[in-house]
Amino acid sequence: GSPISYTVPGDSITHYGAGTVGGSFISAFSPLGGNGEVNMSLSNIGIAVGSAQNLLSFTSTQFLPNSQTTIPTPVFVNITEYGAVGQYISGNFSGAIVTTGPPPNTTYNIVYSFRVRRNF
Repeated sequence: GSPISYTVPGDSITHYGAGTVGGSFISAFSPLGGNGEVNMSLSNIGIAVGSAQNLLSFTSTQFLPNSQTTIPTPVFVNITEYGAVGQYISGNFSGAIVTTGPPPNTTYNIVYSFRVRRNF
């Protein structure tokens, strides 16, 4: 319902993954606990500026505690920047995420953008 922002140096934002195959993972964490944590993963296959990568997972501590999430219909991450290792990867997406327990299941419409230093 309200915007949440993670900004370095106060917060931690990390890019990691399985190299050129599999997925990229992006994690943001607020060490003071104010914003909690958010994690997402996206496909690495064919990733480049202008590509639309499949969102593989999305979780956030802003959802109900201990809830799992699903992506009921495909959500694509628009890649707007993809620099060399050590430079930045950025992008955005919007779509539905559903929490699946504890009941009741709830649908959240997520609007998300990121910019993080590329690690591989």
